[in-house]
Amino acid sequence: MSNYLTIKNGHWYLQHEIVEALDFADEPPEGATYIIPVKLEECEVPPRLRRWQRAALYGEDGYLRLRRALELRAAAEMNLNLKRNSALAFV
Repeated sequence: MSNYLTIKNGHWYLQHEIVEALDFADEPPEGATYIIPVKLEECEVPPRLRRWQRAALYGEDGYLRLRRALELRAAAEMNLNLKRNSALAFV
């Protein structure tokens, strides 16, 4: 996100791709993460993006924090899948 997302006549104007992703994310599978709003600069967050925690890439360690969070999520998902597969082996 940046100040490129603008408000005109009281309405947010979002790129088509963002709107599609938001529509898809309204009904994700249980436990899935589809949207991580990323702020490229200090800016106001559009209402439809406010429910998600945001990553601020413009900060000193913004990229590293986002990367670490994604790696932790991926590791947790891999562990969950390993546990599911192990449990199925004993069925």
